[in-house]
Amino acid sequence: MVSKKFGDLLVEVELEDSEMWREGTIRMRFNLGSAYEAYHVSPPDVEKFRNNHSSPAFITFIQPAGWIRDLLDDAIMMAIDALVWDLIEQKSTFNVWFSELSKAQIKEFAERYGFDLEDLMDSGSAHIRDADGQVIGGCEMQDPFYNPTNRLNPRHTYD
Repeated sequence: MVSKKFGDLLVEVELEDSEMWREGTIRMRFNLGSAYEAYHVSPPDVEKFRNNHSSPAFITFIQPAGWIRDLLDDAIMMAIDALVWDLIEQKSTFNVWFSELSKAQIKEFAERYGFDLEDLMDSGSAHIRDADGQVIGGCEMQDPFYNPTNRLNPRHTYD
C-alpha cells in the first residue's frame, strides 16, 4: 500500500488481494476525519491508465462524487497518479535467473548486461546475451496488475 496526506485528506492506494476482487484490481480510499470512501479500479482500467501517460488520468477511472470531488484539484490529481505509479512499480517484480529484483536493480542489470528495459516492460521478458551473442540468462517481469482473463484472486485458507 502507498498513501499520502493532502492537508486533512488521506489517500491510500492498494492492490486488492481479497478473493472477491479480480487479480490486479486497485483500491483507492479517501479519508477525511471520520468520513471515507473507497473506489475500485478494474484490471482493464489499470491497463488503460498505464498505456495513457497524460496526467491527471487515474481519477477518470474512479469518478469520485460529493465531498471528494470538491477537494480534488489538479495538483492532488497529479499526485494521485504518482501514488498509483509508485504502487505499480513497487508490486511489479523481475526474475533474473532465480532472483527477484526491484525496478532500480533491473535498470542496473539492463545497463550491465545490455538488454533493453523498454522491451522488457512491453513484452514481459528479455534475454541476456554475452559479447558473442550467446544467451547467458533471462529476465522475466511478474506483473500483478495484468489480468487479461479476469481471474479472481485466490481463495484464502486459514488454519
